[in-house]
Amino acid sequence: MNSTIIRLCVSLLSSDSLRKMHERIVRSFMDIFILAELFDEPLSGYDLVGLIHKKFNLLMSSGTIYSILYSLERDELVKGRWTERRRAYTLTEKGLKALQDFSDTYDTIHGFVVNLLKNCRKTHMKSLSTVQETESKRKLEIQQKI
Repeated sequence: MNSTIIRLCVSLLSSDSLRKMHERIVRSFMDIFILAELFDEPLSGYDLVGLIHKKFNLLMSSGTIYSILYSLERDELVKGRWTERRRAYTLTEKGLKALQDFSDTYDTIHGFVVNLLKNCRKTHMKSLSTVQETESKRKLEIQQKI
């Protein structure tokens, strides 16, 4: 359900700048997304590439994903183990703690993002209002000349 909503939102992003912003936001939180997905089950980098594409309609290279996984492994947040022909990653206790810490700050992060977007909207609405006022003045000037 959530991934369907995200796909719909992404498909509605008509401008290139909005698509780039979507990608930047997803990339910024990729480590947290990976930790959250590993909470449910062990996954390989290839599995994560597919999940990211499915959930966020974003195709990330396996090199990008493995780079994040290696960084998480260096920080002892995940542990990689070879099983058959793939390296499966699992969440460590330290990774679980990091995920819990993020979860505890969810409201703060959510509030920050909402306020940021509200400020952007206020600025946009002021600009729109100024444009509308200018157009109204021009129309009035034209009517007075006629």
